[in-house]
Amino acid sequence: MCEACPTLLDKLIHRGLLVETGIDGLYGRSGQFEQVIDGFDRLISRTGADQNAEVLRFPPGMNRALFEKSGYLKSFPQLAGTVHSFSGNDKDHAALLDRLADGQPWWEKQEITDIVLTPAACYPLYPTAARRGPLPQDGLVFDLNSYCFRREPSKEPTRQQMFRMREYVRIGTPDQVVAFRKKWLERGQAMIAKLGLPFNVDVANDPFFGRAGRVMASSQRDLGLKFELLVPVNSEENPTACLSFNYHQDHFGSTWNIRTADGRDRAYGLRRLRHGARRDRAVPPSRARNRAMAGGGARCALALRAPSRRMSIRPPTRPTRCTMRRATGRRQIATSICGSRRSTHEACRRRRCSASPRRSISRATSSRSSNRRSKTSRCSTASSHTSFRSTTT
Repeated sequence: MCEACPTLLDKLIHRGLLVETGIDGLYGRSGQFEQVIDGFDRLISRTGADQNAEVLRFPPGMNRALFEKSGYLKSFPQLAGTVHSFSGNDKDHAALLDRLADGQPWWEKQEITDIVLTPAACYPLYPTAARRGPLPQDGLVFDLNSYCFRREPSKEPTRQQMFRMREYVRIGTPDQVVAFRKKWLERGQAMIAKLGLPFNVDVANDPFFGRAGRVMASSQRDLGLKFELLVPVNSEENPTACLSFNYHQDHFGSTWNIRTADGRDRAYGLRRLRHGARRDRAVPPSRARNRAMAGGGARCALALRAPSRRMSIRPPTRPTRCTMRRATGRRQIATSICGSRRSTHEACRRRRCSASPRRSISRATSSRSSNRRSKTSRCSTASSHTSFRSTTT
């Protein structure tokens, strides 16, 4: 690659679409850039209009106590952002100003506050849903949109530290969640195809931290818990994940004690359509793309352009939900969704399944898979679910 050639980031800044702040991954956005984001948001809203989702908009900060309980720090400590504030007296303030004037570290008297930066739009949702009590018979569907933070400094403009995330989250029984995921995997592909963009859907994993995280990432891929819709923004070799379809099993249901309508089983969550405000080349849009994004409204001035190859895959046609047993024999609630063709679970390959359906929550935009391992496993048939990478749970 030509080192002297301008990068995508250089082009976006030169054209005035992004504004430098001096921090990698933190940019201002022009009005023209925002027109594209607004148009895509309208397209998502029209696509999900039949879901009758409850619209919630949380701020980019959340309750630190709830954040700590969510388990995020166990899996992604490298991405978390906390909020600190000055807590000293007049003397401490004078010392702070002296240090500031001398170019010395001035934050010694800063203390952590009760607020952390929201890592994903769905994280404030789960404790909110739990406070409502058992789920209604039809479960719940939410439409979320929020600015989020993940500490990933990069000169790659499609990976920013602060970005917007749009999610559709489904909480309910396994059948409800599985049907939701299947529907949105199909809708997500149709939506991107309507924009005239090439794409590929593939199994993926979250950026779990450390040695244990590598095991969790491998398990997440093997079980098909996360799919991403990839668009070749910079190159076909390294496409960008624009939508994600994540199945969180009962992780959030058990964490927040979210119960199904009968109150007996923990709910399952699916997170769908997570789109961050991460864009690629700025080019004049086609008329069809303008109509798709703006819905006949204001003309979008930008659009994504990428190589013309289009690929797609279908989700497993016969998904099954596997439940694990630890060495002690104690039963664990639904740990995965496996496809009869894609699954690498030994128990699934041997067809050691029993028809005992369980209730679960699946999330169509983003959740983390639980790291539950065992020596023996037993499968029970269940439905599959879908999630987009704007964000769905």
